[in-house]
Amino acid sequence: MKNNKEDIEIYLENLFLENLNINFKENSELKKTHFFSYKLNIPIRELLIIFDLIQTKFNINIPEEYVVSGKFSTFENVYSIVENCRLNNTNNVSSPIVTTN
Repeated sequence: MKNNKEDIEIYLENLFLENLNINFKENSELKKTHFFSYKLNIPIRELLIIFDLIQTKFNINIPEEYVVSGKFSTFENVYSIVENCRLNNTNNVSSPIVTTN
């Protein structure tokens, strides 16, 4: 995997499907849905596992501030965080991230 934009999206889609049985590929409207919403209702424990798998797979360190501030909360936000951490190869994600409730 080259870790380009499409590869990141495919990996994330597969990760959520395999671990949480959430099919973001077939239900793309859910990509903007908050992980803790009634539609997804992802347990915190499971989200922490996803968080760790993402960091390991892409060899990145996602800054704690993105978790604490609630930005690690939708598929689209996670995708943006991963993409920017990979591009910047740093803990400082500078791209705008949309928070949705």
